Amino acid sequence: MAPFLNVNRQQQIDGCDFRLTERRPRCSLARQPSGSEEHRPVTSRIIVMPNFGKRTLEALAIATVYIVTAMPGLLIAIAPGNVTVVWPPSGIALTAMLLLGFRAGVGVWMGAFLANLLFFVFHNTLMTTAVITGSSIATGSMLQAFLAAFLYRRTFGADIPPGLKGVLKFTTIAALSCLVAATFGTSSLAFSSTNVWTNYTD
Repeated sequence: MAPFLNVNRQQQIDGCDFRLTERRPRCSLARQPSGSEEHRPVTSRIIVMPNFGKRTLEALAIATVYIVTAMPGLLIAIAPGNVTVVWPPSGIALTAMLLLGFRAGVGVWMGAFLANLLFFVFHNTLMTTAVITGSSIATGSMLQAFLAAFLYRRTFGADIPPGLKGVLKFTTIAALSCLVAATFGTSSLAFSSTNVWTNYTD
């Protein structure tokens, strides 16, 4: 009998499994390192970022819807033209925050910035002023959505506001959070001289 048949049934030597019922050992196809070689684990050379593409599409979708829904509000805006009491994108921003979490803030900021930037460009505003003012207004819109979503979750959790009492609470949350964007927007217009300070409280 060949010498390798005398080894233990479960013994493996250099990747070869010797069994008593076989005349030839079954060896792994993987190359076994020699004494001078180091064992290197097999790793993938492809770097996978599973959430990057999805979140980019989410941000672009939110920004697109934000800009589209901003158009009706700008049509009824008060002078100088981008201050309005009806702003549908605020509801879009809150909905996105409640559905997707705070990561939706990127899309909200992009939408608010581009909507205001387009307005300033169409009204021949200096580009530097347009970018700075648009960025400030967009920051206010994003923080407003953050605050509204935070207060909503603290008050109602994941539920829809129940009954008249719940609706009143939701209305209060919406009114308080809207002060954030209104303050940022009006202050930005005043600091950039797009609007005069005498109209700040109007």
